[in-house]
Amino acid sequence: MPAETESIPEPGDWGHSAKDWLEAHGLVARKPTIRSSDFEMALSCPFKYYLTRRLGLSEAIRYSEAMSTGSWFHKRFEYYDLSDDQAETLMNQHLDARQKELKEVCKHYGFMDDTCMNILEKEEHDRYMAESWYEALKSVRIPDLNCTFVEYMKKPHWEDLGPEIRAIYQHAKGTLVAQFDRLLYHAEQKTIWIVDLKTTGESPTDRLQICPIEFQTQHYLFILQGLIENGTVQKEFKLPDDVRVGGFIHIGIQRPTIKFGSGDRDYEEVEHVLKSGPRKGEVEIRRVYQGDPRKSNYIDRCKRWYLCEGEYEHQKDNRKLDPVINISRTFAREMLDKPRLDLYLSRLAMVEDLANRKPLPILFPMSANAVKNFGRLSPFAPFYLTHPKEWPGIVQQQRFMTTWRDEDILDDSSIEGFM
Repeated sequence: MPAETESIPEPGDWGHSAKDWLEAHGLVARKPTIRSSDFEMALSCPFKYYLTRRLGLSEAIRYSEAMSTGSWFHKRFEYYDLSDDQAETLMNQHLDARQKELKEVCKHYGFMDDTCMNILEKEEHDRYMAESWYEALKSVRIPDLNCTFVEYMKKPHWEDLGPEIRAIYQHAKGTLVAQFDRLLYHAEQKTIWIVDLKTTGESPTDRLQICPIEFQTQHYLFILQGLIENGTVQKEFKLPDDVRVGGFIHIGIQRPTIKFGSGDRDYEEVEHVLKSGPRKGEVEIRRVYQGDPRKSNYIDRCKRWYLCEGEYEHQKDNRKLDPVINISRTFAREMLDKPRLDLYLSRLAMVEDLANRKPLPILFPMSANAVKNFGRLSPFAPFYLTHPKEWPGIVQQQRFMTTWRDEDILDDSSIEGFM
């Protein structure tokens, strides 16, 4: 035990003594910013909020294919207005930076070489999958709009204010933060629209239907409205004083059910004579594959999947009823007027309470449902199942790290605007 912790007795409860013990071992709670993802966590399990947002605990390496491919799709969407060559260069740079970061994490936490290599390969694989979906979708038209999602973004009435914009707004009891995928300005209407991309494994139409009641929608609109009212938006983007919030544009995109793999190798078709069975003597065409899977082949296969062509033609009737891409608009006037605004403020107050609550473990109720994750024990389960005196050891043994989102603006309530 380090010398500085020897004077701290082991905690006998989950209150003040637990807090002192954790702080002596480097687990110091902080007041976090308030982001859109905080509400669902606060609602489902305040204890998980305490672990991740107050103590800043996270797995050193966390992997989800859906999250990883979604992140890479967002990154490619960020460069929609560039040439393919320019976008490819920037995507390569981002992959290099991401893999360098992962290598450093693997080295710091002692992951074996083969484990680290597997992590790096997954990252590259997910990049190629997401990039292929993006390329394939450039051929798919949005129902009722008769244009692709890229063409929609480039319509002449839009002025693009930029991608991945972090907005910071100081509220009465906390710092509110939004991360806009994109902001578009409609000059004729003098309105700003937030663009948010949703990649989903379900029906995009169904996914978009719940967007108006999601905390994120009102949270982002509330922040943008506040920054317009205090003149920050007008100054940052050189817009007229009477600019207004138009609303939210959600783009829902279905992820293909097909994976990049052996089916994307080059092949040649050859005749094969059946030598047995009831079809003996008949000739059928078979594919003989060779080489490694190619991204260009996967893009072509994704195009066929999205457009219901070739081997996916049988899905055409269903796709007419349930398209693979759709767009919805949520108007700010509906979200920021009573009673919808009161609903948002009540939800915001719940998160603000947890952000400002005295950081004693006992004050953050835990949900047993949060201990399981897709039928398996959550990586955070040990914190639920053991006394706080064991937590410093769990952090070390199970390779947890402490990190805070928006660490550059924590503890400074004077920062407001765009970054």
